[in-house]
Amino acid sequence: MKKVSNSIWSFVLIATLVFLAGFVMMTGQFFYSSLADERGDSVQVNQSNAEEVFSDPSRYSSITLTSDVDMNGIILEGKSNSSGAFTGVLDGNGFSISNLSFGNAEGANNFALIPFAQNATIQNLKISGSASFSFSQTEYNVVNVGLLVGRASGTTISNCEIAVDGVQLDFSNNSANVGLIAGNVENCQIYDIVVKSDLAIVLTSDAQYNIGGLVGAFSSSSIRRSLFFGAITISSQNQSFDSIFAGGLMGFAQGTNSQIRDNGVSATLTSEFATRGGLIGQVSSNSSVMLSNLNYCYWVDASLPAVGSNGEQYSQTQTLTTISGLSYSFLSDKNNFDPSSAGFDFDLVFGVANTEIVLQRFQTFTFSFDEALDDYIDRAVFIVDEQEQQGPLTNISYNTQIAIKLYLNSQLNSGYSVANLVEFLNLRQIFINNVGADLSAYQISSDSLENSFIISFDANDLTTGSYSFEIFAKGYQCEFVAARDGEILPGGVTFSGVDPVESRTQALSVESAQMSISAVASGYYTFDHWNLYYLDENGAWNQQAETDWANNDFGVIPSLARLPIIFGVAPFDQAFKLEAVFSSENGINIDFVNLNSDHISSIYVQGILYNNQPVTILRTLTNASITITMEQGYEFDSQAFVSSLRTLYNQNVSAEDVVTYSKNTEGQNVYNLSINVARICENGANEFINFSLPTIAEDDGSGGGLLWLWITLPCVLIVTAAVVILIIYLRKRNQARNNVKKKEKEINYKDFYM
Repeated sequence: MKKVSNSIWSFVLIATLVFLAGFVMMTGQFFYSSLADERGDSVQVNQSNAEEVFSDPSRYSSITLTSDVDMNGIILEGKSNSSGAFTGVLDGNGFSISNLSFGNAEGANNFALIPFAQNATIQNLKISGSASFSFSQTEYNVVNVGLLVGRASGTTISNCEIAVDGVQLDFSNNSANVGLIAGNVENCQIYDIVVKSDLAIVLTSDAQYNIGGLVGAFSSSSIRRSLFFGAITISSQNQSFDSIFAGGLMGFAQGTNSQIRDNGVSATLTSEFATRGGLIGQVSSNSSVMLSNLNYCYWVDASLPAVGSNGEQYSQTQTLTTISGLSYSFLSDKNNFDPSSAGFDFDLVFGVANTEIVLQRFQTFTFSFDEALDDYIDRAVFIVDEQEQQGPLTNISYNTQIAIKLYLNSQLNSGYSVANLVEFLNLRQIFINNVGADLSAYQISSDSLENSFIISFDANDLTTGSYSFEIFAKGYQCEFVAARDGEILPGGVTFSGVDPVESRTQALSVESAQMSISAVASGYYTFDHWNLYYLDENGAWNQQAETDWANNDFGVIPSLARLPIIFGVAPFDQAFKLEAVFSSENGINIDFVNLNSDHISSIYVQGILYNNQPVTILRTLTNASITITMEQGYEFDSQAFVSSLRTLYNQNVSAEDVVTYSKNTEGQNVYNLSINVARICENGANEFINFSLPTIAEDDGSGGGLLWLWITLPCVLIVTAAVVILIIYLRKRNQARNNVKKKEKEINYKDFYM
């Protein structure tokens, strides 16, 4: 019984332990999750939540600005080393935080937007407007003061600009490290920084102060490609301080591995008691910066050495010296900076705005299309980090890779369809703010599958702005010719409304859209077919077999005299030559036999003068024209000609159907014959048709007798009347003398006339 009881108690004990372990694990997991939720993985900052986020940035692993933020009226309290470090990424995204105010809570020793950063990244941020600090005595011997970071360890600070109205600090505590970027940095990387601000410090206690335009205390870190413009003024009501160090870059520096290269200082350092250096106030005597690591740095105050204390070894050289000013010409000359590293490329980092050097890390990109491009461009997008964005893009970090993708229309406004329009357009020019861009900064490619242009470039001060484009139709030269038949031109080629010509060169482009080329035969020639040629690799025309180019989706038929051509559609989607070929197989020779050249002045067949040689005309003509002009006094015997024509036609025709008559200005008889050549050929004519043209003289009794009658009739009447009168007179006289027989036949006037 006792054994059983012990077993039960053992089971209960084990179960209780398991339950407690599970409860601890669950509550621990809940507690961990609650902390994770409170800390937050990332946060996007705008005006509404900026105070909450920057009151304790250590809660977040990622802080990203999505707009400019004005901190006016908000006081950010300093933090102690034990308050927790920011270990994530602060990305200003090119936006600005303005009007910062700092006050210190009890026990605080780090004062900045990020009081304490450890293994963090701070980038793409601008601090502007005003900045103020309010300090009281702290329990710490040293305070770290900056605008971006109070104290930083293992942190990267890049692509940032400080442009505030001025900073004034009043210290009553024992010691301080002060810089407009950071108060104290250790094992940090700082690059591509521009600071434009004055720093005024009033001291009330004789303690050590490290004061720099960029950094207060600098240890085992790197600072490159950074500029300081401004003035540092240090004053005190006391007359003698001996531990005040001030420099244009930093107040104090140490670490043999520290790198201080490609930096510039355009500032005045004023103090009656501080130890000053154009670059560094003091270098550590125990772990000084290697001589070779402090190089390619310049300052403008010629009264100051490079290093104020412990700096004898850093004698001025060509690349560690004073200059007259940090001008664009000096900064843009790469020979002034370190050639062994990435160096100082001013145009890739900085710019000039209102005559001031500025950090060009915050770019804006938009589109501004001309309406003339609406027929070509369907839509345009930006591509950043392989993601399409409609734009505009604002506050893009300098040197970010950007692409603009122009999707083109496949159906143009004219109704003309081109699936791969991109192949037939030329992106000739890129404009930024209506000014032609330097095309060497861009890579332009095309994508036939997506029917688009892609323009790739890096974001910088040269490429930022509003984009527009100049796009031209990319045409190709084409030739249209009529093939000759020896010395004879059998026809021509023509576009609508244009007279036929032997040859024509035409530039085709998408703007040409659709047109037609026609072959027009002349004389007795007929159009037969087109020959198609493409340019070979040597630039010579290479004839395509008919089956190669006739078999196409467009349905082009080489035997069509009027051939439709659509730009960009096979077989006319490249430079080509079309040759119109004509045939003479439908010609028939017209000749004349038994001609009396004394009677006929000239003969024209289809407008061609017959010169005792056959004239060739088209055998399919149903109203071929033969024009005959007669010599004076001769006529064309229409009846005889039509009688012979009936045999050739094998049908009955009348003279009225065939012959028309007129006189020319010279009074010659002109006869125009309308001949149905096709009918004669159907009745067996093969190569020749021989016509006989019978003629007659005008005085052969046809029309000339009537004219003679009208002329002679009056004369006959006059003579007859005279004779009658004479006879009557003689009769009366002789009647008296002679006994004339009364039965003599009476002369009757009417009978005489008849």
